Amino acid sequence: MAEKRMFSKKVTDNDEFIKLSSSAQALYFHLNQGADDDGFNNQVELAMFKSHASSDDLIALLGKKFLLRFESGVVVIKHWWMHNTLRKDRYKTTNYQNELKALGVKDNGSYTLLESKNKVGCHLVAKVVTQNRLDKNSIDKIRLDKNIEDKSSMSADTDTKTPLINYSSILKYWNERSLLKEITAITDKRKSNLHARIKEHGVEAIYKMIDQAKDSSFLRGNNKQSWTANFDWCIRPNNFVKVLEGNYLDTSKKGETLEEQVDRKVKAMNEKLGIFEEKEPERYV
Repeated sequence: MAEKRMFSKKVTDNDEFIKLSSSAQALYFHLNQGADDDGFNNQVELAMFKSHASSDDLIALLGKKFLLRFESGVVVIKHWWMHNTLRKDRYKTTNYQNELKALGVKDNGSYTLLESKNKVGCHLVAKVVTQNRLDKNSIDKIRLDKNIEDKSSMSADTDTKTPLINYSSILKYWNERSLLKEITAITDKRKSNLHARIKEHGVEAIYKMIDQAKDSSFLRGNNKQSWTANFDWCIRPNNFVKVLEGNYLDTSKKGETLEEQVDRKVKAMNEKLGIFEEKEPERYV
């Protein structure tokens, strides 16, 4: 599978894309980066952790048709072939063949669901793949970039003991998402606790813990003592694991998978707004 991905400004500079939240845009880029050579991605939750995105951001991308979602939970980047051209000798076909067979490709390079075999303006995916090759100049540039990458990675890997932690990002995410008391700084003691939690569970777990705390009315004071959790309480070892595992989640949130959460919210949005009935903007569809 190719290690590099490209993006078309016809999509990312489109008004509909610009209107998306910054976290939804970041989720789109991470889903593209993690997709296979046909644009399929089955690691949606990982991309959400990396981009600090919520299920609402995923729903926005689905609603605006930047992503297509299958019953299996796999998503495909709708404008994949508008973004990317792949050399035939480096192309590796997707594992999601059933989903691939349900897609056609329009003249502008965007995927479309094949509702019938006679759909006008669509081409078989396999034919498009063989046509998307890079010219010699692009190939030479890839080789040059690969050499630069290899050299830089040698120096970057010399010190892997201490993970790089974006403390300001964690502070901002807590204040914007947790619904608990805001913090003004990441003190040395907090840095020590965060470093330990990340070493044990990974940096994505920090953001997941914050999302779990947000969905707990108990932690927000809905308990007999009217006690409210705070940042320092949440990042202590035992408390962190309990919050991360969902021990304090509201009953309605427990056991709900990402797909179920998306389906529930999509249904609610359909009933209230009907946003999925809107036609796709002509400029990039």
